[in-house]
Amino acid sequence: MLTFDLVGRNSTVKNRKQPLVVLLITLVVGVLSRTVVTGFGLFDKYLGDALYTAAIFWLLRVMWPTWAIKRVMWLSFGLSLAVELFQITGIPLAMRDSGSMFLRVLSIALGTEFSLWDVLAYGVGVLGCTLIANIKSDSASMNEVGESNI
Repeated sequence: MLTFDLVGRNSTVKNRKQPLVVLLITLVVGVLSRTVVTGFGLFDKYLGDALYTAAIFWLLRVMWPTWAIKRVMWLSFGLSLAVELFQITGIPLAMRDSGSMFLRVLSIALGTEFSLWDVLAYGVGVLGCTLIANIKSDSASMNEVGESNI
C-alpha cells in the first residue's frame, strides 16, 4: 500500500529539505523557460520538457525520500510518457478549445501535441536528476561510514 507521511519515522526533514529546494528551483527555471523567449530552440522548447520530468522526480523524492533512486527515475519517466501519450487521444486539444478556464489551463500543463522529441527531453531530464541524486546519495553514504568528502 502506498502511503505518504510527512512526519513518518523513516523520513526526516533533512531527507526532504534538499529535494524540496531543488524542486522549487526546478519550478522557477521551468516557468522562466516557458515565459522568456530566447530564440534558442533547445532552451525555448525542450528545457521546459526536461524540467517537467525533473519536477516530477524531485516531487517524488520529497514525498517518498526512502524510495530507491531507480524507482523514482522510472516512475518519473513513466508518468511523463503517459501524459505525452495521452496527447494522442486529442482530449487535451479539446480541453484547450473548451469554454472552461480550468480545462484550458490544464491543457497547457498536459500539452496538446505528441512529440518524440518531448519524450527524449523527458529522458534527458530524468537522467540528469538521477545523476544528481546518485552523487548526493554517494556523498551521504561516504559521510556515514566516516570518510570525508574532500
